[in-house]
Amino acid sequence: MEGGEGYQHFHSITRSLYNPDYIYATQDIAGPWKSTDGGETWEKTIDNGLKVNMGVTITVDPANPDIVFTIGDNGWSADGESYQGLYRSEDSGNNWELVLQETTNFDWGKHRYDNHNIAYDPTTASENSPASEWYAAFYNNGLFRSEDSGDTWTKVADLSEHTYIYAIKAHPTDGETIYLVSDQGVFVSHANGADLQPLGTFDPEIDPFGITGMHAQSIVINPQNPNQIFVTVATYMESWYRPLGQSLYKSDDGGNSFTQITGDNIDGYAATRVYMNPNYPDVLYLTGDTAQGLRSSDGGATWNRMGTEEITPFPGNGRNIEDAAWRTRISGRLAGIVPNPENPDEAMAYANASFWKLSNYGAIINESSTGFTGIAWSWWNTGAAFDRSNPDRFAFFNCDVAMRITENNGDWFSAPWYGTNDRLFSRWYRDEGLTFGQGTFAGDIHPTNSDVIVASVGEYFRTRLMRTDDGGVNWSLIDADLPRDDDQVLHMHPFISFHPNKPDVVYAGNKISRDGGETFSIPDFGNNEYGEPHVYQPQIVGFCNANPDIVYAIDGTLQRIIRSDDAGVSWAMYAGKGVHDGNMQFKGVDSKPIFAVDAFDCDKIYSMISTTTTLDVVENDLAIYDGETWTNPGVIDLAGGAEVGNYVSAIVVDPTNEGVIYAGTMAVGYPCIFRSIDGGQTWEDITGNLPRKGMGAMAVNPHTGELFKGSSIGTWIYPAP
Repeated sequence: MEGGEGYQHFHSITRSLYNPDYIYATQDIAGPWKSTDGGETWEKTIDNGLKVNMGVTITVDPANPDIVFTIGDNGWSADGESYQGLYRSEDSGNNWELVLQETTNFDWGKHRYDNHNIAYDPTTASENSPASEWYAAFYNNGLFRSEDSGDTWTKVADLSEHTYIYAIKAHPTDGETIYLVSDQGVFVSHANGADLQPLGTFDPEIDPFGITGMHAQSIVINPQNPNQIFVTVATYMESWYRPLGQSLYKSDDGGNSFTQITGDNIDGYAATRVYMNPNYPDVLYLTGDTAQGLRSSDGGATWNRMGTEEITPFPGNGRNIEDAAWRTRISGRLAGIVPNPENPDEAMAYANASFWKLSNYGAIINESSTGFTGIAWSWWNTGAAFDRSNPDRFAFFNCDVAMRITENNGDWFSAPWYGTNDRLFSRWYRDEGLTFGQGTFAGDIHPTNSDVIVASVGEYFRTRLMRTDDGGVNWSLIDADLPRDDDQVLHMHPFISFHPNKPDVVYAGNKISRDGGETFSIPDFGNNEYGEPHVYQPQIVGFCNANPDIVYAIDGTLQRIIRSDDAGVSWAMYAGKGVHDGNMQFKGVDSKPIFAVDAFDCDKIYSMISTTTTLDVVENDLAIYDGETWTNPGVIDLAGGAEVGNYVSAIVVDPTNEGVIYAGTMAVGYPCIFRSIDGGQTWEDITGNLPRKGMGAMAVNPHTGELFKGSSIGTWIYPAP
């Protein structure tokens, strides 16, 4: 789906000096994106071989815009630790190579800010020749240099004391001088990165000692007059990482001394980053901690606010200036700006979950996020719900931004609750100490009365159920009067579905409703192999479309699969521990179950067995059980990625086309989606143009047979077979 609703944040943005239509930005949980038309439209890079998800920083070559370097962290993949470091792409982000494996030391609580920790020496590049000398800096690690276009690297400086590194910058003309700004201040090397020394005195003086620390947060150098340097400097209380004072300083003597810039609009302004147009160095942009950005067209002599002539966000709930002013500010530590070196009055910016085009030196701000997608229904497969009576209507239950629904087959989506149930969906809402509104995660639409929807809301593994009977405008928490720690209230609820033939029956996690979702109760899930009730409460994970009375659940240890043939009234053990010898688990790295039921053969189930002591199955592969025997079709061999702990993470069965099954795999940097059209006997890789970001959740549209993939890069659709 086309997007414009990113809602994921970037850590770095870069623009090619001689090919400024090429812009790259790297994201907190999904890595690089790119624009090849100056920011008018955006697309996700394919990312073959980029084996880590967390984008830390990114820089594009000045002459060849297909060459781009990025530092990636394994923050979302514990098995990818040995693959963090510096990557290089030579084909605009389609394929990546790990050229420098180093510990990034990325800390989610410290390093979420715009940074520029990869730099090239401009004296080794020209308009027609790529840069040959590159630098890369890693938090609490070191500064590295390559003299052969990134093929090999040498550590030239120890940065073990530099916890926050904000930028490195090469001198524009001398080929030897490198600047670094960090929580230790401003540093310079006159030996290609070696022998870093503190640089500059500041007027007024900044005290880097005591309970506060001095953070130099950004640096720009005038290419036409390298003695002119601008830096933003702040003091921080380390325990809270809160700025106590932020200012813009300027040096006219090569950094030996810096003087604070004062004047109208900038006095008292909490400056975070400064940006310079490299070919028009009098054009400067300044972002602040919370206030709207500032702009100067006279080298910093005077400053004005951005957006004084026009601010135009995309249309939609919560995007207008009156209700969501924060969305339209070029502000915050995550904001970044790349001026257009061919046009002094134009720049592209990223801030507050959107891309923005700045024109007339920043006086005009227009959103430019077309193609940028990130709203994510990626928790489990029932994060997407299709109206059984209206093929144009479906809903997504998104992790961070609540439910969205379309009435026009995805042309656009609305938040019907907006302005009515904001408090329920607010991420800061507290109810008896439990935070709700981190997101919605699963839900379903009533089969005959589509105004009724049941969904989960809360915190990933701890959610509660809610219901609406007016199409999503007004919502009520179900069993709101029960204690928050009551099992009837809190649960993961990964699977939520109305019984398609008996709509009074609603399956939801560890609960079943017999009155259309108005109330729920926990069924008696029967006994385990010891003849005792299950110690950890089972949760329902699917039913057979051919006979929705046949419903399956997995116990709380994710070791036992149990089955009911009477819509959840009575239950019996079906597979797993107690049925087969030994121990096994039907899950990946977390406690989400991995499971699907065949839509036509109600005895046939699909899962992934991550650990087993006796079963003759391939761990981490798709596992198929026919009621007697487990088999593996070899999906994980097609995917690859054993070295990073890859596994089948999602399975979905087409409810209307017999024999069509999809399996998704978890690891990033590899093909991640596979299809069988013969009931699971043979499989093909259908990843195609889908970025290699792993599989979180997927669903088949029952009206069209199309496959929907929900992810942190938005919703992607694959045609029916």
